[in-house]
Amino acid sequence: MHVGRPTTLRRKPDGRYAQTGAAIAVLDAAGVLGIVSLAALALLVLCVMPRSVRVENDVPLSSNPQPWGTLIPLLLGVFAGFLALAALCGVAAVLLALGQAFFG
Repeated sequence: MHVGRPTTLRRKPDGRYAQTGAAIAVLDAAGVLGIVSLAALALLVLCVMPRSVRVENDVPLSSNPQPWGTLIPLLLGVFAGFLALAALCGVAAVLLALGQAFFG
């Protein structure tokens, strides 16, 4: 936003105003992707945490079921993917904001 120049704003349902533009939209997308990435990380941590183990006579510990074994690689991929997308959106938002500041 340039000082002394008009800018475009939109009115939100609660009565406040929000600035429009690609940089704002990309920054919002980065925030959403970051939240999804953190949620996947939280689920990943919960899956990796030690679980209660049932110990009986003559039953090896390795015979306990590992219910989250297939979910861990999926959550790791979701976390890494969304974190990378959030970082890219953050970089894109900064570049768009700098472009608007210098050229437009």
